Amino acid sequence: MKKKPFMEIIVLVMGLLLLPGLQYGGEYQYALIALDSHDFLPARNTYQWRGTSKFEGQNGHIEFTCSMIYYKVPDNLVVQITSRNTATGNVYTGAFKASCNKDPVLFDNVNCGSWQKTSGETNALPSQIAHNEKTLCALGEMFFPPGIREALRGEYSGLNEGPWTLAPMPVSPGENSVVHSPVTFEAFLPFRFALPCTGWRFTLLLERHDPKGGSYPWIKMNTGDPLKSWEGKNFDCRWKKEMKLAPGKYRYKLQAAHYEKGKTPWSLAFPFQVKMKIQASALQAAKHIVITSPRGGEMWRIRKEPYYVNWKCYGLPAAVYNGPVKIVLRRGDQKIKTLRKKISAKTEASRVYLTGDLPTGGGFFIRIRSTVDPAYFSDSGTFSIIKLNPGMKTMKR
Repeated sequence: MKKKPFMEIIVLVMGLLLLPGLQYGGEYQYALIALDSHDFLPARNTYQWRGTSKFEGQNGHIEFTCSMIYYKVPDNLVVQITSRNTATGNVYTGAFKASCNKDPVLFDNVNCGSWQKTSGETNALPSQIAHNEKTLCALGEMFFPPGIREALRGEYSGLNEGPWTLAPMPVSPGENSVVHSPVTFEAFLPFRFALPCTGWRFTLLLERHDPKGGSYPWIKMNTGDPLKSWEGKNFDCRWKKEMKLAPGKYRYKLQAAHYEKGKTPWSLAFPFQVKMKIQASALQAAKHIVITSPRGGEMWRIRKEPYYVNWKCYGLPAAVYNGPVKIVLRRGDQKIKTLRKKISAKTEASRVYLTGDLPTGGGFFIRIRSTVDPAYFSDSGTFSIIKLNPGMKTMKR
């Protein structure tokens, strides 16, 4: 989420002025020093923040570092908090949870059930909450000034009221799809990140390549009913359909339709192959590198936090096994970005970062290749890359 300078200024000014939050008996003042990060997702809203409280006439103050997660189904607030008394130096850490009917950062008049301590020490909480089992949800009003809460509400509403005209984003089937194993088609909607997904259906258009097909070598296939929603909690607006296909080259694209909103445009067409089945034992007996993660079908976001690539080495020559490999992000025949220039093959794991101006959509994969002998390499299954909604902001100190 890209940082917005004016939001950063709001947080700093309100923190430095120690604007009061909710007060009990006029004895305590609360201030938000920094909202370090936040994220609005269909299943949960998360906040990482730091704040202070001060008791009138008392030396020193208490510093808080807190992680708050509001789960939408069921409605629960989970808090991990650390407090430090600057006068005594005492430090306490604890984890707590309570039921609440709304996100207590975004909304007022939240109905809060009795909180429960799941680990640590009760003294980590502000004293007013520690002595009242119905007040864990009050953390939002106590520490978040009205201006910050209003800005967050605006961002949250913007996500829910975003455009409905974006095409779905397919997740291409893994390149290791094999005969007699179902090919899994997946897709997700690139909008409405903040609310659970309902009322949507997908239509799958699948075509098989016929080398004798002349000027248009693609044959349309009957895929049956539209894609159905996943069973259970379909918070992430993702759908899937499984089909068994003969060996060959294929491509597919998707369109989404809502019973009230209408239809989206068709997505781009994504190619994939179904290959003959290879026994795992034969693969492991060969001298080979095999990527185990990503497996294919994932949805990676452009972000500053790392992702992890894992692989296995089978019977490699010593020079290759002890030598370096390069990790590259690719899409089809195109190299997108070198994610790791050099790391020993024998580590079989590496952190990589998706940052900067990268293309989005489906069909991406990871290639690991030995720099000692380029004949030894491996490609992962294909996955998708997305960017967060441009309206989402990061507020940092």
